[in-house]
This record gives sequence, C-alpha cells and structure tokens, in this order.
Amino acid sequence: MDAGSIRPKMEDFFRIVDFFVCSKDFLFSFGGDVPMEQVLQEIHDMGCKYAVATLGEEGCLGYDGIHFYHEPAFPVKVVDTTGAGDVFHGAFAGCLAKRMNWHDILKYSNAAAALSCTKQGGRTSIPTIKEVEKFMSTLN
Repeated sequence: MDAGSIRPKMEDFFRIVDFFVCSKDFLFSFGGDVPMEQVLQEIHDMGCKYAVATLGEEGCLGYDGIHFYHEPAFPVKVVDTTGAGDVFHGAFAGCLAKRMNWHDILKYSNAAAALSCTKQGGRTSIPTIKEVEKFMSTLN
C-alpha cells in the first residue's frame, strides 16, 4: 500500500496490507509528534508485516517487526524531485517480485528514487534497471 494522505478508517487497511510504504509527511500527520519509529511500529502492530517511510534527502526507514532499518539517501545533484516517491514505490514492488532481501529492497528503492531526482520531469526521470544497477555499482 502506498499512502500519501490519511483516509477515513486508515487502521482498517493495516490489517490487510503486508507492505505499507508512506512518506515522512504521512507519518507526522498520522502519528503527530510521536517518533517515526514508534509510528512505524504501531502500524506494524495493527497488522502490516513491513512498514516503510520515505524520508526524502534522509533516505528511508523500514521496520520488519523486529528491527528498524535506516537506509541513507544516495548523494546526488538534485534537479527535480517530481515522481521520486513513485519511483521508490515501483522499485520496491519490483524488488518484492524478485524476492530480494529486506535490506537490499530498501537500498535499491532508495537508489532508484535518488537517480530519478537527477533529471527533470516525473516520467522522463524514471531510471531503467540497468541505470540503477550501474549507479549502485559506482558507489560500492
């Protein structure tokens, strides 16, 4: 589930969603002044197996019911952030389909989103799998 804003009966979704991905803004509007980790844990405790928050230039934060994983953002020259969240979500779904491990899913999704920020436009900035893999290989 991709949550950008709070909807009525949001808690009902948490019981039927395995992977919940939201923005930092969603966490703040849902949890108020509660620390992000606590909000992700509460979402998990309501039924989600995995809860993730995208944090923009701070990367992302994931919770699997046992551990919190903070994956820092990749350093890039930002041109336009339009669509970066959507790219993160698409990469995340693709990684799930490939059955990648949790840490690699967060890292790859972060890399794809960061790379999308280096170009202008929402659609034209969507990187290919080869572009993301090449980008990640230059950083290791």
